[in-house]
Amino acid sequence: MEMYRRMSMSDITIFGEDYETDNFDKATSKEELMLLLRKFSWMLSKEINDYLMSLLELEFSVIKNYISDDEKTYLDLGGNFNGWEMYTNGLEVYRRFALYNIYHRALKIFEQDKTGLIISGNNGIESLDVSAKIGNREFKLFDFKMRKIFAIADISLYQAIAGKDIREAEMLRIMAKLNKLNSQENPYSASEDVKKASKWDIKHSKQIKTYTDMYNLLESKKVLTDEDKRRIEITQKFHELFLADYGLTAQDLGKENEEPPIIYKNATLGKVYVKRIPEITVKDNITYL
Repeated sequence: MEMYRRMSMSDITIFGEDYETDNFDKATSKEELMLLLRKFSWMLSKEINDYLMSLLELEFSVIKNYISDDEKTYLDLGGNFNGWEMYTNGLEVYRRFALYNIYHRALKIFEQDKTGLIISGNNGIESLDVSAKIGNREFKLFDFKMRKIFAIADISLYQAIAGKDIREAEMLRIMAKLNKLNSQENPYSASEDVKKASKWDIKHSKQIKTYTDMYNLLESKKVLTDEDKRRIEITQKFHELFLADYGLTAQDLGKENEEPPIIYKNATLGKVYVKRIPEITVKDNITYL
């Protein structure tokens, strides 16, 4: 079944208006995207038109119901100009609808409870950054940013969880590393090569200090504070809402990865799991408290 009719850029004069390709990356409002769809709707199948309209009406998440590679071929509206091979005009149209959907569905989730939320990074529909604050502590809940070339967006979800088992396992690993370091002797004799011996001692001492500081930090985090418990509650609530909205599970986010390494950041442990769907990357950032 023929889904569209190809045409050149010189053919596009719709509703008495000349359509310039530059307009693709300027459409941000529902009204502008409606006009964009009207201009191309006659070239697209009913299925593709309905899909783009559903994205615009926020009927479902573009992550949960994304367009397949085969279907994308029907969005290729053609067009090489200014000597550049473009991603295709049709996929750029799709990008605008996808960004609108991601941005506004995220806002709908946070509208359920805005207490203590800090919403920033608003640049049309191209970025969104949401954090929460408890006392003097601020922590992230969500962010997304448009990607410029051959992709749509990077999305980051955040959750804090009680990390007793992770912390204890990491403390055992660090203690084993310290025992090994403390048992090492300088392989260089100061009488034979003072410079190399001194350099080894400095590096060795720094390593011992680094691992000792890491161990002491983890040792000090044995008991969760009330702020820690509240952070866990808030992040898990929104994390679960986004997973449900995106049609994902925690297992989905980990399927494409070997177990990621432990990350030390802001005096806490963490891991990052990644899920990739066509043109969109979802990162699940876990902090262990």
